[in-house]
Amino acid sequence: MVGKQNIRWYAVWVVAFIVLLLCKTYEQFYVSFGHSHSHQVHTFVQSKVSEIYQAKEKFLSALDKSKHSSSQGESISHWINQFTDQHPDTYILVCGEGRITYWNHAGSSFINHWCPCNNSQAGFEFYQIGSQNFFAVYQNLESTQRTDSCVIVYGPIFQTEKNQSPLILTNQKIAKIKCPS
Repeated sequence: MVGKQNIRWYAVWVVAFIVLLLCKTYEQFYVSFGHSHSHQVHTFVQSKVSEIYQAKEKFLSALDKSKHSSSQGESISHWINQFTDQHPDTYILVCGEGRITYWNHAGSSFINHWCPCNNSQAGFEFYQIGSQNFFAVYQNLESTQRTDSCVIVYGPIFQTEKNQSPLILTNQKIAKIKCPS
């Protein structure tokens, strides 16, 4: 039988046992709660990739709109400049005739196989320069007279810290992300 003087100690032990049980349950299932660092990084990278896809679609629609509104006397470069003014964090590179015809962040980062374009160029890729991870999505510009014109929309998605393990991304992982089309 529990004496009146010991009842408080039993209550402390019961509360401690319940807290221990809750902590062990959290430890077992914390990944499913979405609190792990890798889950946070995945969510952040997923949102950045989605932003880049959306920027590409907006850019292509603005470019298409500029071609249909030639009666207004505005050049395509005007539309590109207007778009990049509205989206300053978006890196855009346009290739045509085997060379770079437009690059709003000249000198940022460049992958040699981007320009000149090839006919089958459409897709995406991850690449890393130093500790900065980038994502690029590229597409041929089919509405131009030349078949070697393409646009590459890219940007930084994640920076690996000094004491952090490197970010390992694959095209298979990103293909699972539901990107707007």
